[in-house]
Amino acid sequence: MLKRTQRAIQRGGIILLAVFIGIALLAGVGAYLLNESSEKLIKQQAKRKAVAWAEYIGATLPRISEIAEGGTLSNEELKFLEDVREFGDVFRFKLFNSKGQLSYLFDENVANQ
Repeated sequence: MLKRTQRAIQRGGIILLAVFIGIALLAGVGAYLLNESSEKLIKQQAKRKAVAWAEYIGATLPRISEIAEGGTLSNEELKFLEDVREFGDVFRFKLFNSKGQLSYLFDENVANQ
């Protein structure tokens, strides 16, 4: 009778350990999947916002193509771009010419040509 009880306790302990390991594995996999999903959503949202801002700036600055090709910014255009950067959603943006070369980098309130 004592041996039966000991075996039952051992089996119960093994089953309990297996349950805890299973729960830990499920929690780890769940956390990993949640992290991956969150990262993907953040990237998608950032891309959407970047496109929306690019469209807004392109529609608001009539000389955007000329500026991208090396034209100088007027004080009014520079002020507009600085205001856009300070608005909150934009911390940096880059303006490329038709050859894909960087024309301007607007970062930390500085426009670099």
